[in-house]
Amino acid sequence: TKDLPAAFFIWAFRDAVAAAGHYRNSADTMAYYESIGRQIDAACEDGRLDCRPRFTDLIPPWHQEFNKLLLPTWWSVFKRIVSFDECSADTAGRFSWGPGKIMMLYETVTREKLRTSKPAVWRSSPGYHRHLNKEKIRILNDIGKFYSRIVPPLFIAAFIALLCSLGTSLYKRFLPSWACIFSLSALGGITALSVILTLVAITSYSEITRAMQAAYPMVMFFIIASLYDAWRLWRRRGARPDDPERWE
Repeated sequence: TKDLPAAFFIWAFRDAVAAAGHYRNSADTMAYYESIGRQIDAACEDGRLDCRPRFTDLIPPWHQEFNKLLLPTWWSVFKRIVSFDECSADTAGRFSWGPGKIMMLYETVTREKLRTSKPAVWRSSPGYHRHLNKEKIRILNDIGKFYSRIVPPLFIAAFIALLCSLGTSLYKRFLPSWACIFSLSALGGITALSVILTLVAITSYSEITRAMQAAYPMVMFFIIASLYDAWRLWRRRGARPDDPERWE
């Protein structure tokens, strides 16, 4: 994709340095990188390169043309979160490849199990094992499709319930219930994550699916807390403001 050149520049640069013969030992490698650093510093000082301050954050600068993308992108990200977009267990085509030592190093550092892309390896597994994996993926995808159909209307209902709960609290001068506070917290977390992912998608990297999935539990928590609060309000709609059961 268009993101790959920028995202993998550092690794391509490292491979180029190694191919040039500067990875024979640590001393030579550090000396080479230091020489590059000195050249970059000199170019920044004499104006050949337009450089940011040395001690600066990693947030990309915001450009004026990004303003018109802000609301549409945020709305798109928010809808993807609420609709459980790309909630899929499919792994076809998502295999790993590379030298054995590099793959072992990656597994050691990340604590993640890599799936090899070598046909001779995964095709040699027993047929019942491949069938079992396919059935697991099918069941998980069916669950994901069910969530993607039922969560959006439930989210809308939960949001309406939250507004009704807040309106009732203001009208009757009740303190908000714990369920209302929890649902507000979950909604705040969903909104905050969607804003962060919007900024990332606009300024840096458009592939945000994996990070977006962190909001799914908050979506479910928001729905449960809001609908529970609505049910509790309806059951105790005649309660007085000083009723201690209001906070149960």
